[in-house]
Amino acid sequence: MPKPQGRIFQKMTNNTSCQFKVERISCESPWLDDVICMHSANAKHLGMFPKGAFRQHANSKWILVATCLEGGCVGYLLYREARERAMIVHLCVQPQYRGKGIARALVERLKIDTRHLRGIGLYCRRDYQENAAWPKFGFAAVFSKRGRGHDGAELEFWWLDHNHPDLFSLSASQRGAETKLRVVIDANVFYDLHERTTLESEDSKALLADWLQESIELHLTPEIHNEIRRAPTEEQRQRSRSLVSRHPVLRTNDSEVQSLVSELGRGLPEATCLRDESDIRQVAHSIAADVPFFVTRDEKLIERCETLFQRYGLRVLRPTDLINELDSLRREAEYRPVRLEGSRLTAKLLRADQVEAAVGAFQQPNQERAGEFEKSVRHYLATPDAYECRVVTSSDSVPMALTVQDRTDKASFNVPLFRLGSHSLAPTIGRHLLRVMIEEASKAAFIVKVTDPSLDEQSRLALDELGFVPSCEQWWKISMGQLATVPALKEAIRERGLSGDLATRIEAGLDEYSRKPAAAGAAQIEKVLWPAKVADTSLPTFIVPIQAQWAEHFFDSELGSQLLFGLREELHLGIEGAYYCAKRNTLLQAPGRVLWYVSKGPEGRGSMSVKACSRIEEVVIGKPKEIFKRFSRLGVYQWQDVLQAARGKIDESLVAFRFSMTERFRNPVGLEALQRFGISPPIVSRRKATPEQFERIYRLGKGL
Repeated sequence: MPKPQGRIFQKMTNNTSCQFKVERISCESPWLDDVICMHSANAKHLGMFPKGAFRQHANSKWILVATCLEGGCVGYLLYREARERAMIVHLCVQPQYRGKGIARALVERLKIDTRHLRGIGLYCRRDYQENAAWPKFGFAAVFSKRGRGHDGAELEFWWLDHNHPDLFSLSASQRGAETKLRVVIDANVFYDLHERTTLESEDSKALLADWLQESIELHLTPEIHNEIRRAPTEEQRQRSRSLVSRHPVLRTNDSEVQSLVSELGRGLPEATCLRDESDIRQVAHSIAADVPFFVTRDEKLIERCETLFQRYGLRVLRPTDLINELDSLRREAEYRPVRLEGSRLTAKLLRADQVEAAVGAFQQPNQERAGEFEKSVRHYLATPDAYECRVVTSSDSVPMALTVQDRTDKASFNVPLFRLGSHSLAPTIGRHLLRVMIEEASKAAFIVKVTDPSLDEQSRLALDELGFVPSCEQWWKISMGQLATVPALKEAIRERGLSGDLATRIEAGLDEYSRKPAAAGAAQIEKVLWPAKVADTSLPTFIVPIQAQWAEHFFDSELGSQLLFGLREELHLGIEGAYYCAKRNTLLQAPGRVLWYVSKGPEGRGSMSVKACSRIEEVVIGKPKEIFKRFSRLGVYQWQDVLQAARGKIDESLVAFRFSMTERFRNPVGLEALQRFGISPPIVSRRKATPEQFERIYRLGKGL
């Protein structure tokens, strides 16, 4: 196999020349096995990392290698991208090649390749001598924390900011840590982490890696105490109990847990020993606490993972699976659309007799007094001509979201109150509500402004994800319902008459994105100005045929409009979706756009027209089981549908793509119009559209 090409470096050291090149590798690279071997030789220092995770990172093109021109891999840098940051996981150089500039070259390449992100971060133990190198590479130690390992060594977080001079960047201190995934570990994994040194325990120990510190929080259930009680000696019991304090223990409602234990006992085979009963109780506690992930090495539980996921939304995983799929699982935890299955939500104007319940559900005790919050809510209710106060509740009347729109603010879509409840689906509801506000604003007001002074963390995350930015203790989103060139978009912003500082920062941001490669820059501009579209750009656009039976769940139905309630709430409420298709060719690209063409099925259903437009966020090629597991939370396909797309062949590769922010067209663009635009029928497979074709279809469909 030919070696990939990369930039050549030469370093003179002690009168010897070291010539090497840095390149990005994929799963097919001949260097991947060398990287895995290099990690194995340095695992004590780097921490455990599953082989599957290496392949996952290579598939995402998140591994850089340095290769000596005489042959051989002499160093590598492995990282991951999450929430617009690059996080370094490993930086490793062969001992005989250290001090020759290889580590610096790898980091410099990463800096270049991640300029579109907000910056680069990493965790490193404070007592490691490698810390001396990070300031030389341009990093700053912005905070420290106690590690999760046996010795509790202090970790430092190093950060290099790319200093994008725009409104869309946040400071490193604001972005210092992600919201952690809540994960329950069973007793076996607990003992693996802290007491066992067997070969089987190595997979579990990977959960203690420093780079995972910011991403996951490992919880125990109260059942751990019953597991510890069965230890043979008091010395072992006392040692285990002291280790429990290293993890938060779930607090759950006993009656709910007992009910779940009975339900699980009926749905799962009979427990054959006390340990099996303990497993059922641990699962019951996890479901009752609404924790999305349960990590175990128990094969009997893993075999039942699909049942538990379908019924309760609890994902049962091996430790290595959690690490391999970390970023995908993070989105799953935030959206969890499977939990909406069969539900019916209501969105109504708040009534005076509901204020007390609303205060209890949405008041932020650490930021405001209950009395002051109630006073504000009653003020909004008392002036219905000025404010529209709405509450979203579940089918069993649990409050999930509370919003207030200020109708007196003619200059913007002003939201003085935006609160999400503790219900597991609240983040999904919040993202949908914000999306609706953005689309409404794009028709007239141009700006969405959230001025609530007491936002919680999940509300801030939702705002950040949908392109809102903080400014003067408010969150702003520019919303433009236009298709125009970048200069025309900038002129429209100037004409809006924003405050000087805000307008300057927005214009600087557009200039920054315009300097990036054309497709990446246009994609970023369309993200922050959504639903605006950049005209005259090389951002790839694809026409993708979709059957009516699938389209109706995403966009093609009377009920599935831009309103809150659609044919399938679990898809309409989410801002993301996933679609599978036969491989044939790998035409699709991310970032990109997709125009959805609803084909006519065997029963005559389908309009044979383009009815919607989405952003392409990710394109993945893989085997049916792998792809279905990764995207099942976002798609309408069941396993049998995925297998059918692969022509019944379990080893046949498929293409899946994740899309977001779907816009439904007011005017379906039929075959006659498509032919006028140079797109000839029949449309039976995905095809690429030119920039001119996209503009004509989009303008007609949106009625611009």
